Amino acid sequence: MDLREKKGRPSSFIERRSSMHQKPISNEAQLLQRFRNINRNSKGEIVMSDLQIALSDESWTPFDINVVKILFNLYDHNQSGGIGFVEFCKLWNSFEKLRNKFRSYTKTNTDEITVNELRETLSKDFSPFSVRLLNSIFKRFNVSQTENVKFETYIKCWITMEQLTRQFRQLDKDKDGFVELDFNSYVSLIFTEL
Repeated sequence: MDLREKKGRPSSFIERRSSMHQKPISNEAQLLQRFRNINRNSKGEIVMSDLQIALSDESWTPFDINVVKILFNLYDHNQSGGIGFVEFCKLWNSFEKLRNKFRSYTKTNTDEITVNELRETLSKDFSPFSVRLLNSIFKRFNVSQTENVKFETYIKCWITMEQLTRQFRQLDKDKDGFVELDFNSYVSLIFTEL
């Protein structure tokens, strides 16, 4: 559904649906149709606001612009300020994988996971985390200050952890899980990934 077709706010009788429960796009034709629906400038590339519409889908709540920026910048490979259809397909497939992974960890079938569910998914995907480190990660990404993690927050956390893990592995030449860094290298690593 193209959100631009709806003028203003949804009617009170329209049930608000979480983006967690939207029907997945299963083929390239459906992705092409979605891409065309959100491509407002008709130049063959979508901009950040178009992507925000695509990710929001039927939830009527704008997808967190900070998450949109992260995803957009990851897939705007030529830094043109636009994402073409091929890039959009890659982005959408990654988005769906993260959504499915998130869904597999939520035991309450909601659009939130608990801290323990977050620990479980991060430990499985990256490395076992100490409780102290997990609490730091949780505080860093849980801007809503709730006891649960929303899907958008999960995406930010997961992408950041993936980038940091990739950077660490590049530095861990002997693959023993330890690296030696001077202060400048450490700060450079952190700022590169933030």
